[in-house]
Amino acid sequence: MAAGHLEDIVTGNKYSDAPKWMQVAAGELGQKETDPYSRVKNYFESDGVVPDPRGTPWCRYFVNYCLREADWSVPNGGMARGLLNWGDKIDLTDAKVGDIIILWRGTHDDGVSGHIGFFIKEDAYHVYLIGGNQGDAVTEGKFLKTKVIGVRRPRSLWSSKTIRASVGTKLVGATEVVNGISTPSVEAAAEAKNWFGQVMDYLPNYRVTIGCIILALGLYILLNKMRETKNV
Repeated sequence: MAAGHLEDIVTGNKYSDAPKWMQVAAGELGQKETDPYSRVKNYFESDGVVPDPRGTPWCRYFVNYCLREADWSVPNGGMARGLLNWGDKIDLTDAKVGDIIILWRGTHDDGVSGHIGFFIKEDAYHVYLIGGNQGDAVTEGKFLKTKVIGVRRPRSLWSSKTIRASVGTKLVGATEVVNGISTPSVEAAAEAKNWFGQVMDYLPNYRVTIGCIILALGLYILLNKMRETKNV
């Protein structure tokens, strides 16, 4: 299945300073779903599924695979829009190489169909991405900016499998906890600061929930006061 207007735009080792997941993506350039020896099946397998890539959109599976190869934990799923609330929200004007671009797909935005890939650059009218399922392969392609519905950047303490495993180990004993947090890196501290925000991404109605809890407590206290007054 194809997505977008394709154009080879990069030559040489342009991604040597890019985030690790972008380097992984660049290393997959040229993989084709029609090639029986292709690695496309590995993208599906990273999600624990084994459909035929010739009949299943796989741009999201490619993104998931690249992020996991770079030690990031990403939700399973094949829907491009499934990462619209994952990571940090970034303005397109602030996008950097490797950021995740999510677009609507087709002749109009139906609220369901989409495409996803990694940001390379932009011009006045287009964004340029490395993505899977672009011309039935992993390619570099360009897409209209008007179709962009989200730009995300991986973040948070719990996104990185490496950091998450380290934290889990430190929590085994109090001594290890002390040793583990005595000399935190700047990156780890920044990610820890954003942890609460990451949790909130997955609890979009948390304000309503908190409000209901406060209301319930208030009613409980009021009823107790009324009982006490009646008993007196």
